[in-house]
Amino acid sequence: GVRIIKLLPNYGYFPDDPAFEAFFTAIDERGMAVLSHCGWLAPRPGMVTAAYYSHPGRFEKVIRRCVNTTFILAHMGGLAGYLETVMLLTRTPNTYADCSPGQGIQVLESGGPIVGITPPEKLMFGVDGDGHAGLIPRYAAALERLGMGEHLEKFFYSNARGILERIGAIRA
Repeated sequence: GVRIIKLLPNYGYFPDDPAFEAFFTAIDERGMAVLSHCGWLAPRPGMVTAAYYSHPGRFEKVIRRCVNTTFILAHMGGLAGYLETVMLLTRTPNTYADCSPGQGIQVLESGGPIVGITPPEKLMFGVDGDGHAGLIPRYAAALERLGMGEHLEKFFYSNARGILERIGAIRA
């Protein structure tokens, strides 16, 4: 019954490594979704992580090959990768971004006008732990500044619901 796979490339692998081709092919054959952490990952004691591995551009070949897979780039691709995310969101039909805190909200607030060209149907709210509901007014203000104020319902609800319906995680 698994419909979404969460990836954390920061732990030391590139998503476009040919060694993972069979993995992504199996996901694509099942019409599943991939949610991948992108950007900086807070280190944990005893664990070494690197944003180097999680740039959204490292997904482009996989995204273009796996057209039945829904890809969700977390944190809007991260501060160093948001331009790659905008490129993928505007040029690939199966790519979306969640804007979960901290990097996600920071990109919406300071990423500049380029973020405003992102199709509102491709962005969604996300949380990265407890206590993020208090950020909703900040998200709404950032989206208003980007000219997406009329799309708040999509951002906060229907875009994610549409993905869950498409991958069979919930009924339409």
